[in-house]
Amino acid sequence: MIFIDTTFWFAHIVETDDMHQNALDEEDDIKSGKYGRQVTSDYVLDELATLLRREIETKRVHEKILGILAAPDVDVVFMGPAFFSEGLKILKEDGRRKFSMTDATSVAVMLSRKIDTIASLDGHFTRYVNVVP
Repeated sequence: MIFIDTTFWFAHIVETDDMHQNALDEEDDIKSGKYGRQVTSDYVLDELATLLRREIETKRVHEKILGILAAPDVDVVFMGPAFFSEGLKILKEDGRRKFSMTDATSVAVMLSRKIDTIASLDGHFTRYVNVVP
């Protein structure tokens, strides 16, 4: 399995993003199943919707988020009390100011599901898992 982070979704969707081509280049490997199923979380999608609203029209944001939710090859994990608590613990232990609660809950999901790879354009995760691209 591979966890898909906010930065990857964003770069993939926003054509003017500096990392757009990198995301497109990696997409073939992800879609082919090279890493197994795609996993993301509702916190990632929340963060993505907020960031996308600054870049594209609201109607397209809505369509993109609903598209991810409906994608048959993407599992969306919804945070509940257990993942939230584990995220807080990871956030406290990590200590980096730029490491967000969304990042911490993503790590909690990856650890619980034994996911060792994340598609992210953010170096925060190298402490925990392999990062592509």
